[in-house]
Amino acid sequence: MDLIKVAELEQWFMNLKSFIHQCTSMALIKVNDKILRLYWDLDARYCWLETERQINYNIYKYMKANETKVEDFLSSNKTQFVIPVYQRNYDWNNAQCKR
Repeated sequence: MDLIKVAELEQWFMNLKSFIHQCTSMALIKVNDKILRLYWDLDARYCWLETERQINYNIYKYMKANETKVEDFLSSNKTQFVIPVYQRNYDWNNAQCKR
């Protein structure tokens, strides 16, 4: 074998080795990226579920439901019907604007 061909072959192997190293590095980065995204998504889902659980717990902790007839509910003096401020009719004079 000629000396030039041996040198070319050595260079070809060096290039191949470098290419394999680059491909391996790129593959590791992709895999690590996917794994990190998976962990991030799992943590985000857990945080969301935990927050939702806390909200539901606080709502149900203070909520008490009793069976009652509609007629009794409407006629009870404990029942209040409140129209929110933004749905009320107003004369837009100074007194109402200050409110």
